[in-house]
Amino acid sequence: DFPFSDAFDGEDDGLEILLKDQLDEDGWPRPNLERGKASRANFLAMLLQQFVREMIAGNCPIFHIDKSQPNTGASYLSNVVSIALTGHESTMATMPPNQEEFDKKMLGWLGNGDQIIFFDNIGDDIDIAAFAGAVTASTYTARVLRTNDMRTVEITSLWMTAANNLTVSEEIERRVVPIRMDACMSDPGQRTFKQNPLVPFLHEQRTEMVRACLTIIQHWLDVGKPLWSKRHDAGKKMDSYEAWMGVMGGIVEANGVEGFLDNLEAFRAANGGNKDEAYSEMYEELYNKSYGNVFTPKQAFEWLAKDSNSPMQTEWRVHVPVETRDKRKGLSELLAKLKGKNIQTSQGEMRIKKPAHGKYQLEKVNPRVLSPAPRSEK
Repeated sequence: DFPFSDAFDGEDDGLEILLKDQLDEDGWPRPNLERGKASRANFLAMLLQQFVREMIAGNCPIFHIDKSQPNTGASYLSNVVSIALTGHESTMATMPPNQEEFDKKMLGWLGNGDQIIFFDNIGDDIDIAAFAGAVTASTYTARVLRTNDMRTVEITSLWMTAANNLTVSEEIERRVVPIRMDACMSDPGQRTFKQNPLVPFLHEQRTEMVRACLTIIQHWLDVGKPLWSKRHDAGKKMDSYEAWMGVMGGIVEANGVEGFLDNLEAFRAANGGNKDEAYSEMYEELYNKSYGNVFTPKQAFEWLAKDSNSPMQTEWRVHVPVETRDKRKGLSELLAKLKGKNIQTSQGEMRIKKPAHGKYQLEKVNPRVLSPAPRSEK
């Protein structure tokens, strides 16, 4: 079994991966289906999506396989999907380092009609605007290499990524369906498996895998194609993917599988759910340094960069282009992104204004007024 988990904070849920006191007919421990229920349900959606892609009127999100460390099994997991869907092992692509390279490669992949686009072993944070745009669009337009011609292709591929404890930008974060894997051991490469090697076994069983997928989908059709009942629940919503949520959640739910998207909040919290707290400190520092007056990103950087331990030092990095990692530029982009965002601070609620080009200002929205001290009785 794959070591599914729903713990993204480095502390696993404590459940055994395998039930060693429950053996199958060949004497191997049975998998613990209670562990990583949400990741397991999300994986089922990933496996089934392309079989019903034409029934989804809209975009489909990114399935991200998040691993605690290398050799946990993301490539094997991707092969289950790829072999079932195409009959071939998954083709692993490298995430382009910048927008220009992304445009070049993406047009080729989509133009070839690739069923699966899989970025494996991503070694850096994902913050490429074109990638975020591609997974929320029905078509993709870019210039054909070495020409001035523009080409538009339809987007129907399955998006997959895999990395070890990856951090993504806020733009990517809301487009991700997380699948967590944690083998809970120092060297996952030393594990033994019932089906080893796995790939030949998957090829042998492909007919059965496809039959199982179609049976699951047929059951959903037989009961009337119900949409997922929790698609409007807080903590489970994915804007731009309402149609996808309804169909894929409906299929998973109709077949009695629990946990679909239950790990969204945990993934987002681990990815930077404490950002408002860090932003609160930044807002206060900028307000105090500027005395509430206008300031430039250069001034803000000089004020904030003096404290190397500032939580904002890591926050800037999420918003900086991968090819530059220039912190000053990153702070400038972050200020622009936060314009108009209200944050609660110890001095009351504040927000960033942009009264002039290239200049910002912190204003108190709801200043915290301290009650006057009681007068002493004489």
